[in-house]
Amino acid sequence: MRRFFSALFLIALAAGCAMSGAKPVFVSDAADAGQTKRSMWEERVGALAGEHDFDGVVLIALGDEKVFERGYGDANRSWKIPNTLETKFRIASLSKTFTAVLVLQLVDEGVLSFDDTLATMLPAYRADYAGEVTLHHLLAHTSGISHYIDLPGWFDGAYLQPRTVDAFLSDIAALPLNAQPGEKYRYSNANYYFLGLIIERVTGKSFETVLSERILKPLSLNDTGHFTNSAIVASLAQNYIRTDDGAFTRAGATNDALFTATGSLYSTAEDLFLWRRGLWASDLLSNAERSIMFDRAAPIAWTFERRDLNDSGVSSSIWSYNGEIDGYTSMIMFTEEANHLVVLLNNNNAGFNALRSMSLDILKSAMNDMAL
Repeated sequence: MRRFFSALFLIALAAGCAMSGAKPVFVSDAADAGQTKRSMWEERVGALAGEHDFDGVVLIALGDEKVFERGYGDANRSWKIPNTLETKFRIASLSKTFTAVLVLQLVDEGVLSFDDTLATMLPAYRADYAGEVTLHHLLAHTSGISHYIDLPGWFDGAYLQPRTVDAFLSDIAALPLNAQPGEKYRYSNANYYFLGLIIERVTGKSFETVLSERILKPLSLNDTGHFTNSAIVASLAQNYIRTDDGAFTRAGATNDALFTATGSLYSTAEDLFLWRRGLWASDLLSNAERSIMFDRAAPIAWTFERRDLNDSGVSSSIWSYNGEIDGYTSMIMFTEEANHLVVLLNNNNAGFNALRSMSLDILKSAMNDMAL
C-alpha cells in the first residue's frame, strides 16, 4: 500500500510539473548538482593553490553557507602532517580587527571617547605629541607615529630579547613622526600596540582576558586565542619560509610580547567565518559603532575597494584585511552585495600578493562561471 501511494505521488508530481512547464527536481538531482559544484571548486581552487605554491586552508561561503573548504599542503613538513580544517594558523595583523572591536565596545559604553588623547589614556608614553594624538587617530592609523619596525636594530635581532613595556614605549617615542597627527593615513603597528595597553589600563584586565570575555566566548570562537611563544597550541601549523632555491626552512620566532593586540592571535578558517558573520549579525557592536568600523571613506581595521568582478560594468563593494608574520599569511575578503566570503590561511610564506590574487580570482569565479 505504501508503494502504491508513493507511486501516485510521483505521478502527481510529474503531472503537476508538466502542467506548469517545470522540470521535477529530485533529491538525487540536488545531490549530483552539489557534487558537480564541489568538483568544480576542487579543480579551480586546486589550480590556484598550485599556481601560488599555497599551503594552508581555503574556505568559501555564501552568507551563512560554506560551499567549499579544504586544506592544502603540510602543517608540519617533518612529520608530513597535512593541513586540515582543524589546523590553526597565526593570523598576524588580522588580529587588529578584533582589537578594534574591543575599543569600539568601550567607546559605546562611555569608558573611552574618540577624542581621548594618548597622553591621558597612556600616561607612560612620554612623547611631545602625545597630547595631539587621539583614540580615533590610533584606530584609523592617522596618528603619524612611526611603524616600530623602523626602530634601529629591529631587523638585526635587537628586539628578540625580553624588553619591558616602559622601555619599548621610550624607544617608540624616540622615533620621529612620519606625519602630523590626523594629517594622513600611515600604517603603524605601534597604533594597535598602544590600543592593547589602553584596553588593559581601562579594564584592569589582561588583553587576553578581555578578548575572551567580550568576543571569543560570546561568538563561540573556540579555536581562536592569544599566541605566546611559550604556549603549546594544539594543531598549530608550523611556519615555513621559502628560500631562493625553492626549498623550505622553518621561520624564526618574533618577540611575541611586542605584538600583543596588533598581531598576536591564532585562529582557524571556520572561526574566521564565524567572526565575519558575528561582526554583521550579532550584537557584538551597536549599529552606530559598526557603521564607524565599516565607513567606506575611512574604515577601521578593514580596507574597502570597488571592483568589477564579472565584467558587467557594475562594481562590487569589497571588504578585506590581511596579515603576515614569520611565514604565516592570512586573508579575509568578502563582497557586500552578493555576500561571498573567502578565507585563506597560509603557513609557507605565500605572501600578501598571492593571497590577494587568489581571493579575487575565487570571487570572480563565484560571480561568473561557478555562481554560488
